[in-house]
This record gives sequence, structure tokens and C-alpha cells, in this order.
Amino acid sequence: ALVLWRSSDCSMNAASDAVKFTDAPLEIRGYNTIHKLTYLQQRDLLPMRRHQAFGSLFLAGSDASGDFLALANDGANGLPQNVL
Repeated sequence: ALVLWRSSDCSMNAASDAVKFTDAPLEIRGYNTIHKLTYLQQRDLLPMRRHQAFGSLFLAGSDASGDFLALANDGANGLPQNVL
């Protein structure tokens, strides 16, 4: 349940994060997700960067060569994907 919540939360936070780094006025930052995406689109700021659009989910593991972190949502052929 936690992974599902976090996946949903990342998708909602993506637009907020992208708007924040455009130095948008505080009024824009208070908009809902759809309005934020519209704001970004009107300024040719879409598509968002990979980590903003899809979030980053890392899994810790270990194998014969030692411990590692793997990006779990890198998708097929390196194309990013949502976990949901």
C-alpha cells in the first residue's frame, strides 16, 4: 500500500515540482495539478524531465559483486514508466 501511495503522490507532486523551479508566482503554485500542467504547457516546458514526470523508485539489493541500488521504474528499453 505504501508503494502505491508513493507512486500516486509522485505523479501529483511532479507538476508542483516543475512549476516551483520555473520561478512561477505564488498564485500559480496554488493551482491544482491540471492547471499547473496547463501553465507548463503554455510555456513549452513539457514534457517534464524524467525524474519529475515519473519519479524515481530505487530498490536496494546485493549480489556476488556487492550491494547495489537499482532504478526500478526505468521501463522497457530504458524508457521511464510509472510504477502503477
